[in-house]
Amino acid sequence: MGTVLIREFKALIGNIYAIATAAVFSVASGILFIYNNLTLTYPSIDAVVATMSIVSAILIPVIACFSINGERKRGTDELLSVLPLTRAQIVLGKFFGILAFLMIPTGVIFIYPVIAGFFGDPAYLYSYITLLVFVAFEAFIVAFSLMLSAVFKKGWMSIAVAYGVLLVFFLLGSFSVLMPKMLGDICRAISPFRQFDSILFGVLDLSALAYFVLLTLVFLLVTVRLYCRKKSKSAKEWTVKAAAVAAVSAVAIAALSVLPATVRWIDVSADKIYSTSDTTKGLIDSLDEDVIVYLIDPDGSEPKLVNAIERYCDASKHISFETVDTTKDTKFREDHGLSADANLSFCLVVESAKRWKFVSADALFVWYNAETGYMSTSDYSSTLSGLQTMIDQYSPYYSSMSSAQQQQLQEYIALYDTLLYDSTQCLDVENVLSSSIEYATAEVIPTFYFLTGHGEKNTQGGPLDIRGLSKIPEEAAMLVLNTPDEDYSDAETDMLIDFMEKGGRLIVFTGKQNNSMPNLSRLLASAGLTLEADAIEDDTVTATVNTSSEALSLLASTEKVTLDIMKGDSILIDESDKSLKFTSLYTLDVEVETDTNTKVVTKNLGVAVTKNSEPMLVWITGSDTFNRTQSELNEEELKQYSVAMYGVSSLILWTGKTFESSLENIAPVAYVPERLAVEGKDIGIMGVIFIGVVPITILGAGLFRIYLRKKRGRKTAV
Repeated sequence: MGTVLIREFKALIGNIYAIATAAVFSVASGILFIYNNLTLTYPSIDAVVATMSIVSAILIPVIACFSINGERKRGTDELLSVLPLTRAQIVLGKFFGILAFLMIPTGVIFIYPVIAGFFGDPAYLYSYITLLVFVAFEAFIVAFSLMLSAVFKKGWMSIAVAYGVLLVFFLLGSFSVLMPKMLGDICRAISPFRQFDSILFGVLDLSALAYFVLLTLVFLLVTVRLYCRKKSKSAKEWTVKAAAVAAVSAVAIAALSVLPATVRWIDVSADKIYSTSDTTKGLIDSLDEDVIVYLIDPDGSEPKLVNAIERYCDASKHISFETVDTTKDTKFREDHGLSADANLSFCLVVESAKRWKFVSADALFVWYNAETGYMSTSDYSSTLSGLQTMIDQYSPYYSSMSSAQQQQLQEYIALYDTLLYDSTQCLDVENVLSSSIEYATAEVIPTFYFLTGHGEKNTQGGPLDIRGLSKIPEEAAMLVLNTPDEDYSDAETDMLIDFMEKGGRLIVFTGKQNNSMPNLSRLLASAGLTLEADAIEDDTVTATVNTSSEALSLLASTEKVTLDIMKGDSILIDESDKSLKFTSLYTLDVEVETDTNTKVVTKNLGVAVTKNSEPMLVWITGSDTFNRTQSELNEEELKQYSVAMYGVSSLILWTGKTFESSLENIAPVAYVPERLAVEGKDIGIMGVIFIGVVPITILGAGLFRIYLRKKRGRKTAV
């Protein structure tokens, strides 16, 4: 076999067509490397390899499709037949000889990661594993072309068939996305060009590698069979061998392709984008109920994201993965309260038998910058937009600014530049899915309730009738008690006090009619709050809103915010319990005359109570201010109503307790690898080398060898 290998290799390096093919191959790879890796500063060579697979499919048949029928045409096949070599050794010699010749231009590609390493981190392991798959693809094309060379007597027929078959497979793979799912999956599975899909996204798919290796073996066996004399004993033996290996290969490839991704996928991405942490493995291993992860309206633009989600789901038999097209499955959209007008592409719904959780697409991605840390996609976009607006607005006045203002503007510009050019987009799939699964399967989820049963106002948001209950439900984290018409019983009051002492949170709105309810007063007194008798006589007073408090942060403003409170009462604070902290929310300054002078006394119309730095109770008097009907208000009253409602929203956000994951937070992984740092002059130098010098060297060396061979031939003739 070695003799045939060397002979085939020497024949190719002395063949003008083969040398020209190698030079064209080198030019193509050089252009792709310069553009993708140096001009676009992309660190990995996967894009180069993907395109070169098409170039290889065009160029390799030019070399390999004339190998065997060329020998027959020249009559040199008879010379090979008298050598002490089997047909299999002859075919393998030709196969490895052609492959060795192809390693000349392919070897140049092996240098590209090293060159990229001078300008950054080219992810060496990922790059060279990608090249391993590419070499397997080249071997596949060589074996296929050799087989056709043995089938057809004329070289042009074998190369025409090779191009025709490869074109059909390329088109099947390309248009598979437009076909029905099952047919599309079959077309992708049989197309050699689609076997690169997984490696392009950082995954070594063993079924793709097996596809190339096993079919290469089948083509070589068929070539050996065709090389044998018809009806000879060896021909029959090789027919049986080729058929058996073809059958086994078909079964093996099909079996590998249906194996779970956890078995056949190896994560070779630079940042291990598809690997899971020990924390996640612990959650998945402890999962004992079924969970479905629905990916909504995927459009094919984020295959790495889809692969990451699928890989996560494949890690457990209790987690299944499904895609949903909400334009067709309207029931799914309606069942999960999803708007028909909203863009839901790449959003998730994680659902168990207990409950479901909606995850926006923005939550799956975060941006990392050394200056700002991690930012959500929406925060990142809004920050950039805000900085851009500010820069555009003030830059025209730069010359008239003070030095301090100029410095501030320069800092804004520097921050904008670092966010725009030095931020890395990261994938947060592991954290998002783990916390969502934990939420969907949790026994208890903190819930927001409005107390009912005693004539309370506005209870439609989530009613809880406590009449007849022996304890507040475990999931209840926050209760709203809004202006009851009748007092609570002793048992109900004790239950509410116990609820607060055990970490529950309560918002209470009261009016004048509630002042004579002893049990309600006892409930409020347990948190250190009581009413001051006849402290405020006016029906409506203008109170100051404490926007600096965390409880009313939504109303924070540079201007003083006031609210007209109707029929409010003054709340007295008992600070004897040192574990309780009190914050005034709505206050009124009142002038009080004493024996000697007049002084200003601040009255509290709303107070927030915290215990161990956690919200415990909020009490707001003058509940008519917050329970009005919006449609009955005039323009000025609507402004006051807006302030009141923003305050309520802020109080609910501050007091509310949300579900908190117990899992350790995992650092998001880079979705787009860090770019290379390449200067223009470096691109020019490398372009001259890899697009000019290397191909010319290959072509020149080949022409020089052809010249020497012809020169020796002339001397021999003389």
